[in-house]
Amino acid sequence: MMVLERYFSMSGEGTELVLPKNLDLQDRLRRGPPKDVDYFSEDNED
Repeated sequence: MMVLERYFSMSGEGTELVLPKNLDLQDRLRRGPPKDVDYFSEDNED
């Protein structure tokens, strides 16, 4: 929590993005979170 408070109080200045060395983890970060099929289902148009 303290990290987020500091980040927002400084408007993100001086922030450095650190990526994992594992290529599989880097790929997962690029793809982002999985879609919730129940939420994004075309059948749920009610």
